[in-house]
Amino acid sequence: MKKLWIPVFFALFALSGCEMAADMGHMMGKMDQVNESLKTELNLNAQVGWNIQNGTLAQVTVILPGHEAGEKTTNELKDLVYPIIRKHFEKEPQVFQLVVTFPIAQ
Repeated sequence: MKKLWIPVFFALFALSGCEMAADMGHMMGKMDQVNESLKTELNLNAQVGWNIQNGTLAQVTVILPGHEAGEKTTNELKDLVYPIIRKHFEKEPQVFQLVVTFPIAQ
């Protein structure tokens, strides 16, 4: 009887891993959709990342190169980018990070 729980444990672990892999693939697809929409709708070459904690969309991060942000304020950028996030992710993230990067001149 003792040896029976080991295969059952691994089977349950593998099944939970399959669901996690499917969720990861789904979220990667959403991330690609956001990237494509930012590129086609706003002409922004952004990087998009996300973080899920216990099944909750904890954070979505959008990183924009400073030269593409132009003279827009952070509120203007948020008002442009966030609706695209909401369009592609079913759940609203708990935190939305908008990061604008600038290269350091050498």
